[in-house]
Amino acid sequence: MTGVNPKTEMRKTQTGCLGFFMTLLFYFAVSA
Repeated sequence: MTGVNPKTEMRKTQTGCLGFFMTLLFYFAVSA
């Protein structure tokens, strides 16, 4: 079976969002 694995994609998206928010949080912490 070829194609995109929904679980893998979901995990990738969650990790991306988490990384984005962590970067945002870090940015605010540094600029504060």
